[in-house]
Amino acid sequence: MTIEKLQEATTKLGYSKFKLQTRNTLLVYVPKSERDITLDELAEKLKGVRDKRPETMRKISSAGAVFFPDGPFANLFLGVKPDQSSSLTTDEQETLAGIFIATKQTKSNTTFSFEDLRQYGDTNTKSRFKIGQLYEKAGKGWINSSTVIAETLSPYLDGRYEVHQRSGSSFVTNISNAAKKLVSDSGHSVGLDKWNPADIWLVKSRYATHNFAQYKSIIDLNMFLLEKFKSKEIIGVSLKQVGKSAKVETYNDGVKNSVEYESFDVGKTGFVNALNGTLYWEGGSMIIRNFGRPESVSGEINGKLAQGGKVGHGPLVKIIKQIVPGFSTITHQQITRMYDATPDKLYRILYDQMKSLDPIKASSYNYDKFVSEIEAKDNKLNYLISKYQVSDIMQTVKKMTKDQRNKAIRSFIGYASSSLEISSIFYKVS
Repeated sequence: MTIEKLQEATTKLGYSKFKLQTRNTLLVYVPKSERDITLDELAEKLKGVRDKRPETMRKISSAGAVFFPDGPFANLFLGVKPDQSSSLTTDEQETLAGIFIATKQTKSNTTFSFEDLRQYGDTNTKSRFKIGQLYEKAGKGWINSSTVIAETLSPYLDGRYEVHQRSGSSFVTNISNAAKKLVSDSGHSVGLDKWNPADIWLVKSRYATHNFAQYKSIIDLNMFLLEKFKSKEIIGVSLKQVGKSAKVETYNDGVKNSVEYESFDVGKTGFVNALNGTLYWEGGSMIIRNFGRPESVSGEINGKLAQGGKVGHGPLVKIIKQIVPGFSTITHQQITRMYDATPDKLYRILYDQMKSLDPIKASSYNYDKFVSEIEAKDNKLNYLISKYQVSDIMQTVKKMTKDQRNKAIRSFIGYASSSLEISSIFYKVS
């Protein structure tokens, strides 16, 4: 009955699209751009608190949830999920923020009125979209986010810029084509966003037609961009949607953060109870698991160096192989076939892995109990795939030297934060 009362109270605040996720978790759907604003409003008006604990973000939403520690909705969660039906496309989101930035840099005392955005933002933004196409569609969430981004970034800039977004910019085409070739020439096979994840480029007009084909190596190009970044003439900016406030961080400026491996686990609550494993270092961790369906595992980082950064299965395996050439694990398709054909073989392998990786918890299991508890899981196939691959990874980590473990951690963080040895400097606004 209590969850219905929570939905009734939320409906009175003007929300209409709901889904019951669990017995104590209600989801409300709003445009993606309005998630943070909505969570703040719901927490304030319904007397709850914003909950951004990692477990809440994993279980409910990356934006967290509203938790009610007491009162009429005690121990309930109210999550906010994106309603994709009215969202801006990625190009539109980036362009909108770019128009706001261009407006602020051209007219410092702007109130971001529609007229200012059209007069100053459109004029100085290279994109296939104009403010007239975006303003009504954006809604208050994206308007607020773009305003906060422009105001927060402005002290880091110097005067007027042309804002270049890939949908309508020859500058972005030229620098991307040059970087793609030079990254390939350097022997790396990574996406361009791992070289520089800039969503928009802020460029002084004299560099709008710069000849990027002149550079002979990715290091030469990166040195040029570092020089122009420091002189505030060419600046790549990675954008994240923001709420009431934002921060600006510099990446790949030559200052390297040193991290040291601390430990690993194969599930905080034990091998059987969790399908993940986690690597820990001071100030952060990376959870390794499959996410939401029977697929191979990937990594997600929590911590100040790459909060929320992802390391897909391919890069995850490749990084480990670079450190331990003999590393391997079988595919999720092979694990599925093994379960269908010879389930006992699969369970014997995992049972032995548990005894090796989690001996304390393993002491309370015999083989039959182990199989019985896994067979009872609703997400059994997900668990089997994830745990098999996680176990292979953790066995390899267990055998690594201290230096190898530190190198692996730094490589994971570097990949997730686009801070590889071939990456170039950029601002991240989040």
